[in-house]
Amino acid sequence: MGIHVTVLASNVDRRYPQVETFENIKIIRFFSLAPNESYYFTPGMFSHLMKVRAANTLVHAHNYQALPAIATALAKRFNHLPLVTTPHYHPYGGTRFRTLLKALYRPLGRALFDSSDIVIALSEFEKVILETVFKIASSKIRVVPPGSSAFIHRRPVRSPKNVLYVGRLERYKGVDLMLNCMPIVLKEVPSARLLIVGRGPDEARLKRLMVEKSLCNSVQFLGRVSSEMLEKLYCDAGVLVLVSEYEAHSLVVGEALARGIPVVATRVGAVAEIYGEQPGCFLLEYPPKSVEVAQAIIKVLSSWRYPQHTRSRSSYVSWSEVANMLVD
Repeated sequence: MGIHVTVLASNVDRRYPQVETFENIKIIRFFSLAPNESYYFTPGMFSHLMKVRAANTLVHAHNYQALPAIATALAKRFNHLPLVTTPHYHPYGGTRFRTLLKALYRPLGRALFDSSDIVIALSEFEKVILETVFKIASSKIRVVPPGSSAFIHRRPVRSPKNVLYVGRLERYKGVDLMLNCMPIVLKEVPSARLLIVGRGPDEARLKRLMVEKSLCNSVQFLGRVSSEMLEKLYCDAGVLVLVSEYEAHSLVVGEALARGIPVVATRVGAVAEIYGEQPGCFLLEYPPKSVEVAQAIIKVLSSWRYPQHTRSRSSYVSWSEVANMLVD
């Protein structure tokens, strides 16, 4: 599209190259302190941004919860570049302590939004939250949903029994609830397996819970996986489960439904707004009980019949469409 993109990223423990080019996109990484894989204090990024003076250049910041976004607002005082922010905002933290930190952090967040020329929300739900919490003018917010990648069309040749979770391992994601319900599921569907994709601060606790419940033969923690592996996991899944306490927008729900994979999720955040009316999306009120989650999973694995064709791709926004919306 004739737009040159440079990605500035944090580099915890210097685990990745400092400078790299990927598909014509230049990536510059800066040393970062990230206790418990959170906050990402990255002073080098701020110093770099201060010095950027190129004409026809704007900055697009992501993630209200991490400090690099705040650095873009501070740097704007020096570089005077237009600033677009996609906050991925939800009002709670993964723990009570983090929720308290979010409240203390709010003045910094308000400064970020005041400095931004445009704020991008991923859903109407997030837009309303931003207007309510930060008093951002509606005219300043644009709704641009995440895109859906190209995928292999599912063929209903069998009835897989894999229960899939994809996401960060945080307490608010409800993975412990999935572990608690698995013994009930296994009584009705002995061949069921819970596959957990992702890493996060709650991983050690969840693995201990798996051992306590004698689920080592039925639950597998896969960590981070490649795009190719994730595609295979989607195609081999009988159901995707996401029983979060809150979600600003859940991309994995859309990815599963686009592939004809049924979803059991909680009716929180933008999930009901975006996916609630789609076939194969079964929503539970929050907080659900373990038996409710188990019954929903059992029902899907035992009786759900996959459609002959996945839903029309026109029901989902492609990444090319997202790019056009961002350029506009």
